[in-house]
Amino acid sequence: NTVTVYDDGRILGAGYAGDNYALIRYLSNGNIDNTFSPIGGVVGQFTNARDRIADLIVLDNGKIIFVGTNGDRPFICRYNDNGTIDTSFFFNGNNCPTLSKNEMAHELVAQSDGKYVVLAGNINEIAEEVHHIVLLRYNTDGTADESFGDEGVFTYSIPNAKVFVTSLAIDADGNFVVGATVDEDFMVFRFTPALELDPTFSGDGSVRTNIDNIDS
Repeated sequence: NTVTVYDDGRILGAGYAGDNYALIRYLSNGNIDNTFSPIGGVVGQFTNARDRIADLIVLDNGKIIFVGTNGDRPFICRYNDNGTIDTSFFFNGNNCPTLSKNEMAHELVAQSDGKYVVLAGNINEIAEEVHHIVLLRYNTDGTADESFGDEGVFTYSIPNAKVFVTSLAIDADGNFVVGATVDEDFMVFRFTPALELDPTFSGDGSVRTNIDNIDS
């Protein structure tokens, strides 16, 4: 599902194996990296539900943090550089909060202060009942940042629209920039650090583009 490259050329891939999440690391020459667990990879599972990794970050200290979906709810997890789970991160290395149904983690971004922000949204493109964008923020130890939104969860609803979130970025001012498909249009939302739509961005904090109206 996702891949990242280290400065020394090693490659870390993440996704799933059956109903489990999976990580595997290669050397720059394509061989398995046996310093990342004895077999070069790890497989894990939270519950009997299907686990999928969506995005990951390798931290400066070599630890690996990733987000994904356990059944129909997002999770965040951290591993050590050697492929063992980081038990100092929340509860034995992971945090799997309960949200409403059809919630899926899409992207992970690290803030400059070490906190982690996760973009979540609908479980698939045909989930027409989903009308919102979800941001979750975690402290460096994996606990929910209760100063963010409602006990670590911020939800922005778009009534009567089918919303499929795609990407998240944090700009130099700390604003949260979210890309999404809303109905058949592409939209960008910019939320201030206080989680309000930024009126300096296109007048109301969002811009909507009908792709069909763009000349090729």
